[in-house]
Amino acid sequence: GYWCKMPPGRDDSDKLAYVSSSIYGAPPSGREWYEKCTDVCKTGGYFPLKCEPSLLVKKDKRGICIIGINTDDGIVISTSQPMLDEFRDYYGSNFKVRWGDTDRYGGVNVTRDREHHTITLDQHDFIATAWARWQPRVHPDRPGGARGGALPGTPSGPLLDDWLTPEALAANEPSPKLISEYQSCLGEVGWLANRTCPALLATYSKLGRAAHRPSELLLQECISCIAHAAGDADAGARALAALAARCLLYTSPSPRD
Repeated sequence: GYWCKMPPGRDDSDKLAYVSSSIYGAPPSGREWYEKCTDVCKTGGYFPLKCEPSLLVKKDKRGICIIGINTDDGIVISTSQPMLDEFRDYYGSNFKVRWGDTDRYGGVNVTRDREHHTITLDQHDFIATAWARWQPRVHPDRPGGARGGALPGTPSGPLLDDWLTPEALAANEPSPKLISEYQSCLGEVGWLANRTCPALLATYSKLGRAAHRPSELLLQECISCIAHAAGDADAGARALAALAARCLLYTSPSPRD
């Protein structure tokens, strides 16, 4: 359980309420679900990786089974059909689950080609939706906002460090709307940078320093990251495939490690 504020409008809105069980959508619910889920998985011999606790792994002579947990969703992959069936039976005996082939997970499209034994991963839909949302916000006089424009901080882009000094940030007086827009766009850049567009990581890290004191210029640079992803979505798909390969490569023989 946990403590929370009373809903607004009540006579006792100045008091706190103790919630004895988790509520879907409440901030603590994701953590409590993760703890419950991992407790069940550990009992079945699946252990979280130290480098990425949302991935649980089981290895034996039959092969490897990897479980990915994302809030109230999850994905299971295995090199062994018996291990996959075993997990489905075990997990299904503890929770009510809807099983099915994965075609989309965490904003990533998953395309199977069973004939050639390949899986293709991409974020084309997420990128297209993000670009459609932010393209109208691009300033007409900003050439870097064009699709596929130069990334901030590159030789053909602006030098972000000059705009992110403490003095420069202190001079910004953003409106609540601009702060909201910037944080929303920054969140989408982070979603791409940490999944299919690692080329955005350095810029995303810098732009994060202005999360509470953005300027219109910094918002335009944030949008240019979305434009860059829209212009090179296939490269992002290749990067994600490489990341998945490294995940399997660096999984140690002991899932406890």
